[in-house]
Parts: sequence; C-alpha cells; structure tokens
Amino acid sequence: GRDALHLALERLASDPAAPVRVEARVSRGPDLPPGCTEVTLTNLIHDPNVNGYVANLHDVTERARLEEQLAHRAFHDELTGLCNRSLFQNRVEHALARWARFESTPSAGGGGGSLAIMSPSFCSSTSDRPWARSFFRSIFRSFSRNM
Repeated sequence: GRDALHLALERLASDPAAPVRVEARVSRGPDLPPGCTEVTLTNLIHDPNVNGYVANLHDVTERARLEEQLAHRAFHDELTGLCNRSLFQNRVEHALARWARFESTPSAGGGGGSLAIMSPSFCSSTSDRPWARSFFRSIFRSFSRNM
C-alpha cells in the first residue's frame, strides 16, 4: 500500500517524463470486501496549466481476483485443492536454499529436514477401496499444512 505509493512517487520524481503505475488494495467500506485499484501518476509540475501531479484511478478488483484465481489453479490440484508438482518443486527448492543458508551460519547449531513421499503405485492400487479417498485426502491435507 503506502510503501508502493512512496516508491512510485520516488520514481516519478527521478524520471518526470514517465508516468508511474501502481496497484494497491483499498478498503471499500465495512460491508464490502477489499478492492484493488490501479493508480497511474503523471508528473505535470512543469506544465503551467496543471503545476502538480495527476492521478488516474481505475478499479481493477475483478482483474486482480481473476489473476489470483488463475495463479491458484496453476499451482493447485483442482480436485483436492492441494499443491501440485510445480508448487511442490518450488517450495522444496526454497526450503533447500533456506536450509543451506541456515547451515552456513556459524551460530546456527545444525538442523535437519525431512520429506515424505508416497508412491503413486500405492495410491492407485488402494484408490478403489472405500476408505482410500478420505484417507488420502486427510494425509495430503496434513502434509500441505506443514509445507
């Protein structure tokens, strides 16, 4: 919010000829969910007819909602809502990088990690059993909460 606006104003001051665009979440009142507004700032201080900044605001709430929905679909399984292979790989890479930084810190005192992998063949061979769907769903949800 405010930090993005301050950065936008700094960019506008450093390059007055280029308009600056920033998106911000905004409160739309007590009975409505927050919205998203795109603000385009233009420096017209050197224009004697304006002598200031011009801000154009555009409600992009629906676009932002659709972008969030698309990003969620790209990284989550449609049926279970759990993370898919792409998100899993991304999280593992970040965890390994974090672990490497932690291990290289002299005062860290060691550490460890673990990873549980369930064989797809086990999942497919038991998936026709009545208990399997709820069992796998509870296992996967438990793991996803801890990732």
